[in-house]
Amino acid sequence: MKLKTVIVDDDSFMIDIMKDLCIESPSVELKQTFTDPTEFLRMAPSLDFELCLLDIEMPKLSGLQVARSLEGKPVIFVTARYDMLKDILDVPHVDVVTKPINKEMFNAAIEKAMFPVYQRRAKNEFKLFTLAGGKTKICLKLADIMLIRTDERNTEYKQIFLKNGHCLKVTECTLEEILACSIHLLQPNKSELISIEAVSEIVENSQITLKGFPINSKDGNIKLSRSYKKDFFLRIM
Repeated sequence: MKLKTVIVDDDSFMIDIMKDLCIESPSVELKQTFTDPTEFLRMAPSLDFELCLLDIEMPKLSGLQVARSLEGKPVIFVTARYDMLKDILDVPHVDVVTKPINKEMFNAAIEKAMFPVYQRRAKNEFKLFTLAGGKTKICLKLADIMLIRTDERNTEYKQIFLKNGHCLKVTECTLEEILACSIHLLQPNKSELISIEAVSEIVENSQITLKGFPINSKDGNIKLSRSYKKDFFLRIM
């Protein structure tokens, strides 16, 4: 999963360097760049971002002032002002990358940012589902889902097995849409999603047993398809 990232730096040359690093990184989705910190703060409430790459020394507003206005969103400071590093200690941040930026330092900082971003995502992982057979909608916490299975008779329907034992049938959603919202779910094959926490056993890299189902239950035995193995193990290891 990629971190939705914005860059704020008054130096357009530095922005171009960071843009290239973001594009090369498999963990970054660059959303927007700003050379004016006041313009960024004006637009920030309506922006869809999770991480800010933020210069410290800028006209109008310093990066330290900007960071204090971001309501705890993770910040990686980017600076050439070594004499200002002590001032960063009082401002919430994930890491500091010094200029000139090198790729290894940049990627290490991005790696450190993943945990706080994923923590924030986990707290906000809710999704509205439409119950099959009507227009009723139900809001579910995605962390409470153990298994989502595409209905064999009608692929527009999805069966959702919750950790409390309840099972719901929903419609008007795809596995891809649900997976994009959650850090808790994995896709083992084209028709199912499963919770990371629910994985009990993987037999010969092709058969997954889930916790919470009776032994030998058909519902609790999931096939891990060959085309999904690589991404599956990257997420679960």
